Amino acid sequence: MIIQPNKTTRVISIISCFLFVASFGLLAYLNASLKKEINSQDFTVSQALAFSIKPAFVVVFTIACLCFGYLIYYRNHPYVFIRLFMLLVIYAFVITILWVTTYYNKQDHYILALFIFIIAVLLIGMNNFLIYNGLKGHTKLKDIFLIGIVILAVLGLIGILISLVFLSQIVQVFPSFENYILSIKGLSVIALGFI
Repeated sequence: MIIQPNKTTRVISIISCFLFVASFGLLAYLNASLKKEINSQDFTVSQALAFSIKPAFVVVFTIACLCFGYLIYYRNHPYVFIRLFMLLVIYAFVITILWVTTYYNKQDHYILALFIFIIAVLLIGMNNFLIYNGLKGHTKLKDIFLIGIVILAVLGLIGILISLVFLSQIVQVFPSFENYILSIKGLSVIALGFI
């Protein structure tokens, strides 16, 4: 039986989003900025992770993923284990990227990053599709929000690919789309808790 949003789902989604923001924003981006490793030319997620507070990032990111995984499990939409597996793959690849930086091996790093973004967009799409199908009461606003998140996620993935292939000389485009995808992922977590 699909669990409709309630106080528990809302609290878990807010905690999960807060922990994701704390892990990427405070423990990665802020720390990399303080070390002067992030600037207007290079503000990729990869650069932030390379100069993050790695032990703290691993702990906070792990708790965030566990909260999100529990939220997926708690809501009890179909394909729970497939979605949990996708989340586990994202988690494993992000943790791997902490050490397989562009300084270590640029090609391996970008392959991992591309897999993370593809799986994240698939997970966003799958979650929103299942939420949409499990809604007891459809409203225009809920439908637009759920469908809009998926469209924005796909556009973000297309933007990442275009920025790598055609716009690589404009260095700000790729990191902008990376951060854009992170934001859309946050909206997806909120959708799972509130819709």
